[in-house]
Amino acid sequence: MSRLSEVTSGVLAAGVESVPWRGDISAEYFEDEIGPILKQAITSLLSAFASGRLLSRSEVSMFMTPLVELSTEGEIPLPFLITAMHGGIRRLWEFVAEYSSDSDAASLASLGMYLAELAGTVTVMVSEAYQNSTAGGYVERRWSGRLCAALVSGKANAMNVAREGNLDLCDHYNVIAVHVDSRAGPQSAQDQLTTWRRMRYAQRILYDFGPNLVLNTFDGCSGIVLLPSAMNISGAAHGADAAIVAALSERLGVPIYAATRPSTQPSAIPAAAAEATEIARLARQVGRVPGLYQLEDVLLEYQITRPSPARDLLAQCVVPLQRHPMLLEALKVHLRHGSARKAAAAELFIHPNTLTYRLGRIRDITDIDPMDPHGARVLAAALTLNSTTEPAPACMCE
Repeated sequence: MSRLSEVTSGVLAAGVESVPWRGDISAEYFEDEIGPILKQAITSLLSAFASGRLLSRSEVSMFMTPLVELSTEGEIPLPFLITAMHGGIRRLWEFVAEYSSDSDAASLASLGMYLAELAGTVTVMVSEAYQNSTAGGYVERRWSGRLCAALVSGKANAMNVAREGNLDLCDHYNVIAVHVDSRAGPQSAQDQLTTWRRMRYAQRILYDFGPNLVLNTFDGCSGIVLLPSAMNISGAAHGADAAIVAALSERLGVPIYAATRPSTQPSAIPAAAAEATEIARLARQVGRVPGLYQLEDVLLEYQITRPSPARDLLAQCVVPLQRHPMLLEALKVHLRHGSARKAAAAELFIHPNTLTYRLGRIRDITDIDPMDPHGARVLAAALTLNSTTEPAPACMCE
């Protein structure tokens, strides 16, 4: 038992390595969540073996139930879970064998028989628990997701979905668009597991806020949350919408951009969801801090990004500066500080005269004077447009 941490890590690694993942998966990914459960399971198992008794079904279920939740909520397919359990049990026996002598042969054989029987029991119980869990809250959350998707898409079958899922339709919903600020990058198998884990955490949080009332299509990267407008969450200083976004950000451990359209009738949800999604996207792209936004918070950005010939011409104003990163940065800092030329120069670590020279170069290149109030407003709008046309970070769930 003095080598329990080493044994636990080895058993976890063996379980992970025994599964045919689509890509490389590190055992470290599961360490925080499964490690403590596995350590408890190994302790209970060896203690029971030393006492000459089998683990009871209730003892097995204590460490098995959390693992089944991973499977039923999509993070680990059931065949993978069973394969990993058998791989881990086999590695546990190998660990004991490595530290056994010839005189321990009888005990080692007994442990092998004990673990084989345990493996059979665990397989049966996992399958039973999987069936039971898919008949419970997980299925309810699936129906909630289907109803949310029907409402967001504007499909006429929303009433039928609500009836089949035994769910109530509310008269008004707050429509919340949620977007995780993910970095672009290769979408490995471990990225996919991370996305599934976020989705699982989010489903639990939203279910706790209002079982069968708070609907959502969040997939670990983005989605829509439909919150009944009549809901009043105690302790939510800025409303239920803000409380949900704060809870998601804290549990998922990542920055979240969200936008809300309050008190929306079901027939208006598709348009409201599209608007909220656009607002959350704008807030991220123009460099706002993560959090919850409404249309009032991005009025200028929203208006100037609407499609029009003027928008396209305006966006072209700063395109020539893309070949001059130093000038582009000088413009951004200048616009941020306004008339405080010394403060802008200090941020750029240059002399104020150097900043004046660079602003003059910008005027020469664009034919718009950034030191003129009107020119500054035009260039600021053009920069905003360019920031919103940059490719969004890749979603790891695709």
